[in-house]
Amino acid sequence: MSNVDDAMKALESRDWSNAEVVTDHRPVSTVYSVRLPQAQAKLFEDIATRRGVTPTGLLKELAEELIARGNGDDPEVTVKASELHGWVNQFVAARAQTAA
Repeated sequence: MSNVDDAMKALESRDWSNAEVVTDHRPVSTVYSVRLPQAQAKLFEDIATRRGVTPTGLLKELAEELIARGNGDDPEVTVKASELHGWVNQFVAARAQTAA
């Protein structure tokens, strides 16, 4: 018996009288693929594992993050190092006064 015969036999043995027809259509999506050198692929898989997602899930997260940045959701700003040091010093001094 072939796999097709097995599948057809399994379908015939089911009671479909209470089955629901799903007519909702999922939104159209596009699939992208990428080829990575073996070393990079291993690193990518390790990162995905640490984050608790599949490599595909990681790729989707990274794409969403990149798109959000590109749409101005997380705008880049330039700050002079001297200004940043001044703000940090002010913050530390304020925290020290609050703690005292």
